[in-house]
Amino acid sequence: MAITETRYRNLHLGTASPDLSDQQGKLESKFKINTKPRRL
Repeated sequence: MAITETRYRNLHLGTASPDLSDQQGKLESKFKINTKPRRL
């Protein structure tokens, strides 16, 4: 996975890969990522 810096402070992008599906749960909990839409 390649990490790319952005012009914004503390914001980096990681490239998607099929290998990440195994780590999805760990990444979501570690970085508090919510991939499911929520109702307003």
